[in-house]
Amino acid sequence: MDHSRALRLIGLAGELRPNTAVYLANLGLALCRVGNLEHAIGRYRQALALDAGNAATHFKLGGALRDFESIEEDERAYSRAVPLEPAPVEAH
Repeated sequence: MDHSRALRLIGLAGELRPNTAVYLANLGLALCRVGNLEHAIGRYRQALALDAGNAATHFKLGGALRDFESIEEDERAYSRAVPLEPAPVEAH
């Protein structure tokens, strides 16, 4: 997949509905895929501020924090995801 293209398309979606948890989480995922972990972490946190009950976003935040080498924070994100959705959450 062309992640740069996906990032551009997600940006267009953001022009329509910029402050939604789904948009921000998808933007976080695209940013992760192009290696922009610091900004991805910020978008995941914004998404969770709007929808703290989204286990998948907590899980994705944990993965980004792990890759960004923030072990203590990634463990907190994963620990928040498990009670919300005890079945394994598939990483995207």
